[in-house]
Amino acid sequence: MLLSLKEDLIVKILEISKEGIAKSKIFESLTYLSKSQINRTLAYIVDNRMLQFTEINLQYVTTDKGLSYLEDRYNQKL
Repeated sequence: MLLSLKEDLIVKILEISKEGIAKSKIFESLTYLSKSQINRTLAYIVDNRMLQFTEINLQYVTTDKGLSYLEDRYNQKL
């Protein structure tokens, strides 16, 4: 069950980051979670190269690997 919740959070963050999003907007989108939970999950996703932080515009952007992860998760639900 916990793994599923973590996976759901990963999917949510990757989805909202497709076009690029500031960290503050991620926090605003996930108000039901603590900032430490979001920060841990962001670190995990970045470490696994599914999300990239761009220093030029200070935004998180879903990488090709992250988009593949989303596609795989979508296909599993079909």
